[in-house]
Amino acid sequence: MNSDSAAGADGYTTKFFVKAWNIVKVDVLAAVNDFFKGTPYPKFFSFIILVLIPKKDVTNKWMDFRHISLCSFFNKLVSKI
Repeated sequence: MNSDSAAGADGYTTKFFVKAWNIVKVDVLAAVNDFFKGTPYPKFFSFIILVLIPKKDVTNKWMDFRHISLCSFFNKLVSKI
C-alpha cells in the first residue's frame, strides 16, 4: 500500500502503521484474524468518505468529476489480503 497516500476516514496512513508497528502489531493481527474467522467488525472499519473533485471549471455532469474514496487502513488491509 502507498505509504504516502492521504489518510482515510480513520485519519491514519500506512506510514503511521509502519512506524508504530511494534506497538500496534498484536492488535492489528488480532483484528485481521477475527475478521477472517467471521467476526463482524465495527462499522467504522468499513466507513468510506467519497470526495468528488471537479476535473474542469464548469461541471454539469457526473463525468466532470474525479472521485476519491477515503477508506480506513483496516478496510484497505483486509481487501488486499
